[in-house]
Amino acid sequence: MPPMVEPFQRVVIDLIGPLPCTKDKNMYVLSLIDLATRWAEMVPLHSITAPNVADGLFSIFSGVGFPIEIQSDRGSQFMSELFAEFTKLAGIKHLFSTPYHPQTNGEVERLHATIKAMLRKLSAHNPA
Repeated sequence: MPPMVEPFQRVVIDLIGPLPCTKDKNMYVLSLIDLATRWAEMVPLHSITAPNVADGLFSIFSGVGFPIEIQSDRGSQFMSELFAEFTKLAGIKHLFSTPYHPQTNGEVERLHATIKAMLRKLSAHNPA
C-alpha cells in the first residue's frame, strides 16, 4: 500500500474503553489519526453505539473537513447500516482492517498505548 501524502486522504479510527467513568459519564474514547500527517483527534463518548460514534466523527469532521477514506476494524458500530449510510452520505470510502490482525491499524494502536499510559499517570496523580 503506498504511503499517504495528502492530509485527510485516509484516517484510521478506533475505540478505547471501557475506561473508568468520568464525571460526565464518559467511558470510551473515539480516536482518529491522519496517516499522512499523524495528526490525532480524540472524542470522549458515553457509549460506543453506531449513532454515538457517527456523532463523534461528525464533531471532528465539522472542524477539519471530511476525509477521502476511513479505515476501521470490524467492530459492530463500524459494520452497522447506520455507519454505512453515514460514510455514504459524507462521500467517504470505508476500508476495513484485516480481522484478528491489529497491526493493520498500527498507527492508531500506538496512539492508544500512549493515551492509556497518560491516563494511568493522570489517575495515579489524581485518584477519584
